[in-house]
Amino acid sequence: RDHYAKDCGFADGDEASGIGWFEKNLQRIGIDTSEHAGSNVATIEANSLKELHEKMHEKLPTKAQLQIESSKRMGKIREAKRQTDIARKERERRQRRVQVDQQATTAAVEEKK
Repeated sequence: RDHYAKDCGFADGDEASGIGWFEKNLQRIGIDTSEHAGSNVATIEANSLKELHEKMHEKLPTKAQLQIESSKRMGKIREAKRQTDIARKERERRQRRVQVDQQATTAAVEEKK
């Protein structure tokens, strides 16, 4: 049990509140848990608006990075669409098979009457 407690981020005496576990999961899903999270204070130190603009521009991804990221995302979207289309076709095929079976059963029942 101690192994799992340490793995989840519990510290000694922290079992009741689970703070370490909670913060670890926040970080795992990408939520900033640092002391400046959610504050309106600027984290970029700049002496002028021009310098601030330049520093902000430096933090932005380059066109090449954006192109790579967008092509990866489009690939994932295309793959998801392909999988959805395959699933839809299989579903339609099963529905047609059930319909044909029901029609055959109905026809057999009608013949017996």
